[in-house]
Amino acid sequence: MPITMNALQNLINNISPSSISNFFKSKISSFKPIKEEFELKSEWRGTFLNPVKVGEVTFSDSDELLIFCCKSNQSLTERSSKKIQFEIAKSLLKEDFKDGAIFVFYDDAGNFRFSFLRKHHGSLDNKYSTWKRYTYFVEPLKQNKTFKIRIDTCQFSDLDKIQDAFSVEKLTKQFYDELFKWYQWTLSEEVGVTFPNNTDIAEDDRVQLEEQIIRLITRILFVWFIKQKDLVPSQLFDIDEIDKVLENFDPKSVNEGNYYNAILQNLFFATLNKSIEERGFAKIVSDRDIKTLYRYSEMFSISETEILNLFKAVPFLNGGLFECLDKTLKQNGVKYALDGFSRNATKSTNGNFKHRAFIPNCVFFDEQKGIIPLLERYNFTVEENAPNEIQVALDPELLGNVFENLLGAFNPETKETARKQSGSFYTPREIVSYMVDESLIYYLIDAFPNVLEKDIRSLFTEDSIASEFASNKVLCANITHKLKEIKILDPACGSGAFPMGILNRMVYVLEKLGCYNETSIYDLKLHLIEECIYGIDIQSIAVQISKLRFFISLVVEQQEIDLTKPEENYKVITLPNLETKFVSANTLIGLKASNKNMLDLNDKVLEEMKTKLWEVRRQHFYAKSANQKKTLRIEDENLRDEIKTYVSANASKPNITYLQKLENEIIQLKNKREDFIGELWVDETEIHSQVSMFDIQAKNPSMFRVDKNLEERAKVDAHIKVIYAEIAKENNKTLNVGFEKEIETIANWNPYDQNASSPFFDVEWMFGLKSEAEKQGCFDLVIGNPPYLRIQGIREANPEFANFLTKEFVSASGSFDLYTVFLEKALSLVNKHGIANYIMPTKWTNASFGAGLRQVVSNKKSACKIINFGSYQVFNASTYTGLQWFKQGSDSLLYFGLDRDLKSNEDLSLYLSSLTDKDATLIPNHKLNKDIWTLTDKAKSKIIEKLNLQPKRISDIFEKIFQGLATSKDDVYFLYDCTFDNNLVNGFSKQLDRIISIEMDFTKPLLKGDGVHRYEDIKTNKVVVFPYKLTNGNADLYTENEIKSRFPLGYSYLKECEDVLRDREKGRLKTDSFWYRYIYPKNLTLFCKEKLVAPEISLGGNFSYDEKGEFYSTTKVYGYIKKENIKESYFFWLGLFNSNLFWYFIKQTGYVLRGGYYTFKTNYILPFPVSGDISVETHLAIENLVKEILMKKNRQSEESTNIQEKEIDNYIYELYQLTTQEISIVEDNALL
Repeated sequence: MPITMNALQNLINNISPSSISNFFKSKISSFKPIKEEFELKSEWRGTFLNPVKVGEVTFSDSDELLIFCCKSNQSLTERSSKKIQFEIAKSLLKEDFKDGAIFVFYDDAGNFRFSFLRKHHGSLDNKYSTWKRYTYFVEPLKQNKTFKIRIDTCQFSDLDKIQDAFSVEKLTKQFYDELFKWYQWTLSEEVGVTFPNNTDIAEDDRVQLEEQIIRLITRILFVWFIKQKDLVPSQLFDIDEIDKVLENFDPKSVNEGNYYNAILQNLFFATLNKSIEERGFAKIVSDRDIKTLYRYSEMFSISETEILNLFKAVPFLNGGLFECLDKTLKQNGVKYALDGFSRNATKSTNGNFKHRAFIPNCVFFDEQKGIIPLLERYNFTVEENAPNEIQVALDPELLGNVFENLLGAFNPETKETARKQSGSFYTPREIVSYMVDESLIYYLIDAFPNVLEKDIRSLFTEDSIASEFASNKVLCANITHKLKEIKILDPACGSGAFPMGILNRMVYVLEKLGCYNETSIYDLKLHLIEECIYGIDIQSIAVQISKLRFFISLVVEQQEIDLTKPEENYKVITLPNLETKFVSANTLIGLKASNKNMLDLNDKVLEEMKTKLWEVRRQHFYAKSANQKKTLRIEDENLRDEIKTYVSANASKPNITYLQKLENEIIQLKNKREDFIGELWVDETEIHSQVSMFDIQAKNPSMFRVDKNLEERAKVDAHIKVIYAEIAKENNKTLNVGFEKEIETIANWNPYDQNASSPFFDVEWMFGLKSEAEKQGCFDLVIGNPPYLRIQGIREANPEFANFLTKEFVSASGSFDLYTVFLEKALSLVNKHGIANYIMPTKWTNASFGAGLRQVVSNKKSACKIINFGSYQVFNASTYTGLQWFKQGSDSLLYFGLDRDLKSNEDLSLYLSSLTDKDATLIPNHKLNKDIWTLTDKAKSKIIEKLNLQPKRISDIFEKIFQGLATSKDDVYFLYDCTFDNNLVNGFSKQLDRIISIEMDFTKPLLKGDGVHRYEDIKTNKVVVFPYKLTNGNADLYTENEIKSRFPLGYSYLKECEDVLRDREKGRLKTDSFWYRYIYPKNLTLFCKEKLVAPEISLGGNFSYDEKGEFYSTTKVYGYIKKENIKESYFFWLGLFNSNLFWYFIKQTGYVLRGGYYTFKTNYILPFPVSGDISVETHLAIENLVKEILMKKNRQSEESTNIQEKEIDNYIYELYQLTTQEISIVEDNALL
């Protein structure tokens, strides 16, 4: 055994100041032993002895490390005294400041917390407030494998190496990599896992295996987590112990699966899902359908009584996670088998079990591949880590990470990942924490305008409570009440990252305020879960993961298990049922407004029925027994049927209550009309002169005098007319088929079906929340990470849904992305003071498809705050995002642009925590509309503002900026690697996968995006088949006979491709005589003109010059033709477009793509400001420099053109009168 491992083992076995000192002597050569005692504050002395510094280290990079230890007078557990220990550590570090420290807190039993603390930034006075603590909790009687391996292998050569040994991210990734290998192996034919589905057919229909295995993982992981609380005995996972109770148990068997059936299924469905006193075996045939009774006694080598005793120490947890998903007509009214918990051993024709799940024992116990040995190699903790308090163990957040990643193999039919199809990405902890804190802070600032923002922020950032609150218990109570009544929704909750973040932070703040009435943290969490937090996701399995994480958060707060009290469930509180807190549904599809009125609570009879329904669901939240849940679910179904029957019966009758409401509105409007009797003339000359297109002051004031009272009466009369029409409609209504179908769908929604995903979402029907008209939506906060999916993909997968979106949402404009629609939905779900907060792409602010969303946001004046991450990728995908807050009626938008390079999400967290409002660019909301938003950070925005003072734009200079050829079948028309011989082109056809010969006059030279480079001579070995003749400025399509006679080789080639060409765009040209034409023949006469050319997507300016108009191009290259009256030459504009300033402008006003590239589409080019004072000297100087560059480039020499390009930049800076400081900013940001 290595010396360091001996020292490490001694540390674990005999924790003391001397063993700590000896360990660090063996690990760090520069370790300097010191024994210095520090006096504790009086409030800590009863709990801990005085801490001792045992040594210090100075590393080669001059960073310093301190090592302390401190003995506890009480027993240490994973959770005990954590806060006090952190406080002690920080108080010592404030006095004896160094770059990092290791603290070891230990007790008499040898348990210890081994913590690494490190500072990140800030002045000496406040460094302690930015410390993060990373901790291993070590118990000498446990294996401590993670601690041993990672601390033993840590080099301790610098602080970065030490922090790596404490990295939870690396630990989680390592675990996931191993788990994923297990997952793939388990799904393989080699293993042969089977689950039942349709038991009415003889054939084996192995379906949904991926989802079944993911569900199995979640159940096993949940059990493994609660095993840390001793709620499940370890002997159920011990090979030697299992061998004592199972018949012929072979842990490595591929053919026997008695462990899963006898142990795990009985644990899941008959133990954790059944109260202790009701547990027993299914004895008779009539018990077959009862899925909460034990099975498989024949698989055991012990008696049924002994079997019951084997599971007896496990409390009843409830909650639905372990509800068996085998349903029968007799018990459930529906029939399907998903879990396969059955005594029926009938087999399908291929030999697989028909009714019973089969998972071979090796899946669990194979020494190299099995999941139990895998789990035993890691430490687990039931507490979710906080931003500054991180235990180095696998915490429940792991479930979200695992779930999101396992979706990678979830859809074998399409060979695409389910994550990609749903557009979901797992949001890192650092992002969740910041978003949650900022949103709750906004909520409290709005609710308590007289409390300083810094004091409210201190509730989330400071360790101790601010004096403002410590001396004002009434204020603390008011804030507590306000927090406890908040309504929060995550409309795409995935695996529950945001709902869990909300719960944890609210508990943190409420504990600090100390005014909640609940008797325990468990009860406080239960209140917040029941009253405050809601989640939706279209994937039912995601909803299960969300619920599971909430269950674990409640299990954390359970008191120690007391096996002497089985009648009290061993003092373990059963978990709530969260089916009406987290629902699986399509968030974006709501009920039709006309049909929604039919369910209006203004009808007293209907209101009573719905009130009963909400009460049943409230009772179900707390229901503890299977029988109680079953009774309530039947009552729920009956009430839904009653509502359906009642509404259907009254659908064709006028709603008297609704009519009365409309009549009252008319009376109110008529009274309002009386306020505008008579004339009220107002002179609006000034208003009109301000908006005059030519800024010419009107000479006749009277021409802009208006009667304001007349305008107001007209508005009221129009409103009254609309209401009278609604009254007529209500009096004449008949039952429509669409309504019948929808009410059937609504009534059939069963919140308790764990496998179903509702095709609609309705806040009132699903959550029992009623929006009040004056408050708009129901929620104070809508928060989350919406799906990112382009409409093209949606339309391909689900055309009906795509059409619905474009019809129902203003934001569904152009080639929109699904996140835009989710934001519009969020804005409709929040109340008038509510906040919508998403992490999503910022591209909508300046892309053409974002016009609809920009209109929605600007109409509500809801843009509040945007933090743009630029090219930093939060997710491991080609998605560039930012944090965005929206609040109706905001005066201005705070915009933050990332101003530094980041290497990790931890760096991002530090950046976010450093932001203050003074760092933001302030943009008044009245300046934002549906036009493109130019958003830059403060310093950069001043430069953009300065540029925008120029009188002209590129749109004033260029007649045409046009896109290349859209053939709709490039594989036919484009020929590659061409050679030219005797007026023939020999080129490779991708369509035919061979070289073909064609007449040169039937083609044009073709440029692709990668063929255009900055200032370089344009060359190409590609051509495009061009079936058009250019005459008198027109492009006329050749007739088929003309092609056949003039270009026989070309004709022969097109005929060979005729079927493909006719089939373009779903057979659009099937019967077209001109089947060989381009479907979109745009700009055909422009290519032959003198022009500049540039790729659509580029890293920096890559403009070049086509002097003779020789080249045609693909859609990924744009051509630029200037107006005839523009005196500056193409050489001048080529220099401008390739300048640093132009690239800077694109970077500040455009949007980033993968690799830092930007799009140079027309709408990003046209707004560039152009100086109105370009002197002849400047023009000629830039022109000559450009010609010099072109000459050097054309010689294909190695000569540098940096000097000339720098001179051009200097002329451009001078032209726009930039200061030295502004030039420095431009050049720093123009670097490639």
